[in-house]
Amino acid sequence: MPPPFQLAGHGASARKVGRRLAVAVAMAALAGCDTTTGFRDSSARIAATTRFDPVEMRGKWVVRQRAADASSPLATAPESFEFEAVDGNQIAVIWSHRVCDAVKCVDVRTPLTAKVTGPGRILMRRGEGPPTEHWVLWTDADYRVAAIGTPSGVFGWIMTKGAARADLMQAGGEIMDWNGYEMTQFRDVSE
Repeated sequence: MPPPFQLAGHGASARKVGRRLAVAVAMAALAGCDTTTGFRDSSARIAATTRFDPVEMRGKWVVRQRAADASSPLATAPESFEFEAVDGNQIAVIWSHRVCDAVKCVDVRTPLTAKVTGPGRILMRRGEGPPTEHWVLWTDADYRVAAIGTPSGVFGWIMTKGAARADLMQAGGEIMDWNGYEMTQFRDVSE
């Protein structure tokens, strides 16, 4: 059986044409690839902040904007995280969110366990489920606004501790954009 892309005739010229054809097919396939996964372009660089301090994260953080499909009934649903006790690299977190079925929506408070795995990197786990990677991409110097995402792009949030200042919200959005998030996919979250 001839090797893939080998043309009829076994001369050097036929092999050269075959290699060019193989390269052309591979380049065409790559040109059609979509590098967007979730809500971010996975080919864009992403970086967690190195100045992250889990103690400064303590308190209630309200999600103000989230990367979400506009058709989702939960795209603008309220959500918050209360970062509580910090013990070394372990953080206790309460996640307040909305759960809906076909009939009604209910607000739920769910305890999470969180472990700091590196600068600005947190693994959060609900119960015995698999951990979810969260990267703190940016916070302002006083920890009033945080931009949170993940390399996979499956979620992205801009959260505030206290009132949402327009200039800091804009800075959070610029950081999300710089990290490859498609900002047209971000929705304001209701309170």
